[in-house]
Amino acid sequence: MLCKRLLRAVAIGIAILGIAACGPVPKPFKQTDSQKHAIDLVRPDQARSLMIAVPEMESAEATTQLGLSLQQAFERAGIPATLDHGRADSPLLIGSPWETDSGAGIRWELFNSDSELETVAVVDDLPSTASLADASTGLADAVAERVVGELLPSLRPTAGRLHPAFDPSVYVASATGAPGDGNEALERAAVAALDRAGIRRTDDRESADLILHAVVKVVSLDDDTDAVRIRWLMEDATGGSVGRLTQQNLVAAGSLHKRWGLAAFDAAEAIAEPVGDALLTLNSSSASEENKNQ
Repeated sequence: MLCKRLLRAVAIGIAILGIAACGPVPKPFKQTDSQKHAIDLVRPDQARSLMIAVPEMESAEATTQLGLSLQQAFERAGIPATLDHGRADSPLLIGSPWETDSGAGIRWELFNSDSELETVAVVDDLPSTASLADASTGLADAVAERVVGELLPSLRPTAGRLHPAFDPSVYVASATGAPGDGNEALERAAVAALDRAGIRRTDDRESADLILHAVVKVVSLDDDTDAVRIRWLMEDATGGSVGRLTQQNLVAAGSLHKRWGLAAFDAAEAIAEPVGDALLTLNSSSASEENKNQ
């Protein structure tokens, strides 16, 4: 069954120095800044995406609707998901439907990055698989939320602290300027990236040591191309700047005007390292002030 997986792995090198970045980066976004010195950080393309193998059902519309509902439900939960490609070491979710005279159901098997069965979720109370086709009923969305709820504990790894000697908190503010669902998607993706890195977050802006905020600008260059720029701004509790990361790329015209999907996760994936370094900078400044006062 696993041999049916469509796998793709492309390693992308990005450069990060402390709280900034420099140099060109291939897709999805290249990152620029004025800093010249850098260390290399290799980021596999879609390294943490869940690949969903939606079963082919008698109704093609049901297959399409269920796949979209699952992808969006996982993304709302902070898990990037893809329906058509993934890395060889990506977790894989495979659905197996059944139909009887009394109803229908789908068994979902989650395999980890080592192709070992991690857990199973079963939805066994569908009137029919074809009933998933009608988006207006919300049935596909409801099924997706149930599946995500059951599988989420297995998909959230226990994250180690990026900087164990210092344990401050970060508040992820709402992104601004993005078309479509970009503002919400980027905020959600940034939260997921920091959680995976083991960086402590808070929902209380007033108590946070660091505020992270994305400012987005999308400009039409011609009928075929849009230019996208994302500036991740990092501020301390007083509003002072402690770092930034700028990403930019050319995308197909209108491709980000509705749903961002994996593009948001790809962009946010690079933010954990500079945020961690910004926190270290804050820690060093705090320690220096304490020494002066002693």
